[in-house]
Amino acid sequence: MIIGVGLDLVDIREFQSEVDEKREAWLARVFSADERKYCENQPDPYRHLAGTFAVKEATLKALGTGWTDDSDLRDVEVSRREGQPQIAFSGSVMKLSKRRKVRRHFVSITHTKDYAAAVVVLES
Repeated sequence: MIIGVGLDLVDIREFQSEVDEKREAWLARVFSADERKYCENQPDPYRHLAGTFAVKEATLKALGTGWTDDSDLRDVEVSRREGQPQIAFSGSVMKLSKRRKVRRHFVSITHTKDYAAAVVVLES
């Protein structure tokens, strides 16, 4: 049964501007080392960072909270297995996903020159 659907859209230029203001601190606050490594090894790192950020936001929306002081974006880790995006939970998001009885997830990321978007569907 579907227990949540989240969608997020990121303007890549605005995202890049925000990241560049406080680059290291901002990236460390939002992304895991593995996420950063993957994105920074892509031809357009900001496009991939924005897509990964969109997945994190969409996941929190699907869980019904959005990004709050109680949730840490690093508690949603995005990876790619054979091109298919996957998410793993830890910390406060893991607790919330257990309360919501999340058993499976589906993730889709798309990019254009200007935007990155993600959809996350959570099932019990």
